[in-house]
Amino acid sequence: MLVPLSGNKATKEFQVNFDWVFDATQQTKDALTFQLAFYSAAYAAGDGSIDRADGYDLFSFNPGLDVYGTVVRCDRRVATNSDGCIFPHAAAVFVEKRSEVPEHAQQMADALAWGAPGAFKMKSGYRAIADDSVRGGDIELKRTQIEVMKAANHSATCVAAASIIKLRPQASGSCPNGSGGTTGCDCDEYPFQSTYQGGWALPERTSAKHIKLDDNQQSGRNLEKFYRTERVLDLSVETGIVATPSNPAPAIHYENGGDPFWVFVKN
Repeated sequence: MLVPLSGNKATKEFQVNFDWVFDATQQTKDALTFQLAFYSAAYAAGDGSIDRADGYDLFSFNPGLDVYGTVVRCDRRVATNSDGCIFPHAAAVFVEKRSEVPEHAQQMADALAWGAPGAFKMKSGYRAIADDSVRGGDIELKRTQIEVMKAANHSATCVAAASIIKLRPQASGSCPNGSGGTTGCDCDEYPFQSTYQGGWALPERTSAKHIKLDDNQQSGRNLEKFYRTERVLDLSVETGIVATPSNPAPAIHYENGGDPFWVFVKN
């Protein structure tokens, strides 16, 4: 088929249907990564495409496109209660808008400025690839879907007697009582409680601040939508061992470390 280009963007979409069988002996999550092969088409220079008659030549990309391999990753009800596919080499970046959640966006920007993990930087020459300087270790963020880990982060950041909000109280102009909050305020944490880089694991690099409850709740909804659309996977699995927020580690088996993601504050 021909896919005309407008600049460096395809102007048509097409759908490919496929099936796979979950193999419990090989997979602990119902997710599949595979190579996407193009056997009959290639991008030509300029605004157009050419048909490859031989059918076996390597796929040729326009250099203006973001090319970082042609790997596709699909999951069935792992990232969320839905099915979907992504190109995993493209960076998953959670963009928070000051115009929508000003107090949460400011809290996140301040935390990033003093060294909290998750700041995004684009790889030079690409439009959707993370730079090597923001990859690896606790520089990037990774999602946890394990409830006891999320509870541990929230307790360490906002609840426990020696929590971050009590040891290092902060508050927005809407919530002047930084040590306990006021009606309509909530303890906002960054990195998010749904990450492995939250207050339990990295208390010295976690920020807590009392902000407007509406802001905090909306940012939570935004994050859940991001996890769903970008299909951010927690590749850890629960061991079945009962654990507590004071020590969630026995409940978690870290398998491959999970998908990295980053954040960006937009004015």
